[in-house]
Amino acid sequence: MDIAGAITGGMATLTSAPTRMSQLPKRATRRWLVLGLIAPVLAIALSGCTSYQATPSRAPQSSVSSPGQTSSQAPSPPATPSPSDSALPSPPVEEPGVGTVVISGILANDLDPAFTLVEARAALVTMTVADPPGQTYSRDAFGSGWASNARTHGWDSQSGCNTRQAALMRDGQEVAVTANCKPETGTWLDPYSGITLTNPSSLDIDHVVPLAEAWRTGAWQWEKDRRVGLANDPLEVIAVDASQNRSKGDKGPDAWRPQQSAWCGYSLRWVAVKDKYALGLSSEAERSALEEMLDTCLVSSAKIDETMPTEAPSSPTATNSPVPPTPTAPPVVHPGALCTPEGAVGVTSKGTAMQCITTTQDPKARWRAQ
Repeated sequence: MDIAGAITGGMATLTSAPTRMSQLPKRATRRWLVLGLIAPVLAIALSGCTSYQATPSRAPQSSVSSPGQTSSQAPSPPATPSPSDSALPSPPVEEPGVGTVVISGILANDLDPAFTLVEARAALVTMTVADPPGQTYSRDAFGSGWASNARTHGWDSQSGCNTRQAALMRDGQEVAVTANCKPETGTWLDPYSGITLTNPSSLDIDHVVPLAEAWRTGAWQWEKDRRVGLANDPLEVIAVDASQNRSKGDKGPDAWRPQQSAWCGYSLRWVAVKDKYALGLSSEAERSALEEMLDTCLVSSAKIDETMPTEAPSSPTATNSPVPPTPTAPPVVHPGALCTPEGAVGVTSKGTAMQCITTTQDPKARWRAQ
């Protein structure tokens, strides 16, 4: 019976009720009325139990067990490996710092390319804090001013130029000098501040390791000739902005530092000087400062450390066909800086093509215009 039929039957009962009720006592009449009202309700209820069907909900797959399976949850099928899952093992990551650090600009001049970051760190580890000097520092202990003939101290300059003049010619670009080696015009990029200078009188020649610092960490025990050699060594002196040099004074890297972009080259050069002359450290704070500055050699791998990858290795193709190497731009180099290997090519900051070559006048391999 459906709902409509139940209602129709109930209405028919009520319609015929007056005729029958007139023939029954009152008590029976009330029962008849009650039955007439209840009948449709019962019919609807019974109809709902027998004819209504709820839309069955989809049972979760985990609750369905296959024949003979006792687990309440079917095991998931093994995942199909994607092409990337079957890729070749990742290449080993090179240890940071392995290889030659590439530095451009004044801080690179006469810095041996073979002095790697690994060697700098190894040298720094072996350095010990020096005992206090037994004598008072004096500038005259390192010679009275600049050596009059820089060539006797390893400078690649014309005969008769003093150390200051040789440094200005090496560290500047398009430097014009007089017959007696005095620079008149040129361009110098100060590594300590990043500013460009065009007046030679605006530059000082800085001792990377201040002479007073060298004195405190071992030079006070040397013969004077050795001290004069340090004071005029091309590795030890560079042309910088005069105000930066005077701000630095005789401070170590724990008390004074150049702009952060120069930390790598400055700390490498500082350690190279102290390693070459077997100088000690003024304090453990100096060691910590140098370690922090050397770490910046790894920050910009694309510009500083040529041994570190600049791109993530690409995934192998389905056919495992060899991927041609991505051409790399030649490094930015500084004219006149020592270089290796001979025959390498580079460009200056202005885009001039350079090559690592020797000449009949200079047997050292340097960056020279092609």
